[in-house]
Amino acid sequence: MRAWELGKKIWHLNRVAPVAILVLLAAVAAGWALNERLLQPKVRELERRMALRRQQLSGGEGRAGAGAPVSRERLSQGAADVEAFWNRIPRREAFPELLSELMNLAMQSGLALERVQYRPDEKAQEGLLRFALAFSVNGNYPQVKKFIHLLERSPRLLIIDQVSLSGKSNGGGVSLNVGVSTFFRE
Repeated sequence: MRAWELGKKIWHLNRVAPVAILVLLAAVAAGWALNERLLQPKVRELERRMALRRQQLSGGEGRAGAGAPVSRERLSQGAADVEAFWNRIPRREAFPELLSELMNLAMQSGLALERVQYRPDEKAQEGLLRFALAFSVNGNYPQVKKFIHLLERSPRLLIIDQVSLSGKSNGGGVSLNVGVSTFFRE
């Protein structure tokens, strides 16, 4: 019996089965064509990019700029920068030195600190303890301006959180209220 005769007999017995088989064969052919024409080129491109990234991460040299591997020199510089940052942050025991430095900055400006208040932030993070300080100084505008400038130029890590300046009715002076934050290592 030939294949053609067998096909005719199957068609007369059950017409759904041959149609289903033909639809399935067409779906398989369409899936294969889709895979070959669209998906495989994308897969090859992604594999190529992944291999390039692996080479960059393993220390292979590439071009400088975006996507370039991180060089050992850059990593060393980053480690040195982190160490320099940590060296700029004094230990907690150096808090009195901070107060002394603030008083010296005020004296250099011709001012005197008044009502220094401080409070440690109880939530230490990454081994750092944050202190918030609030104080006021009274003087003329050039003195206050010089004091703020000296605060900003201090080698100590000081963050000026708040500044409030008000004029005095008697004598033409000004009053400056300052809020700063700094960090100490525990």
